[in-house]
Amino acid sequence: MFTENKKTPYLAFTLITLIILIVCISLGSVRIPFTDIITSIKYIFSHSGNRSSYETIIFQLRVPRALGALLVGASLSLAGAVMQGVLKNPLADGS
Repeated sequence: MFTENKKTPYLAFTLITLIILIVCISLGSVRIPFTDIITSIKYIFSHSGNRSSYETIIFQLRVPRALGALLVGASLSLAGAVMQGVLKNPLADGS
């Protein structure tokens, strides 16, 4: 009998979300290498190592935009789940 670990899908989706978040921070009019993003994140948490030259772009422009998109997506999914629950219709939509 095959029993599935119930935490595995949540862990996978969390990992995929973090990878997509880093890719969104990396892409733009100025491409920022993955290593510079990791260096900037390490500097914020440990205050050791070299500061990245892209720190302003990362933390003042791209991280707030990416987190905003993440929160909007989560809010829309929760609103859809609430609508389906309130209307007792699994195919409920906004129209």
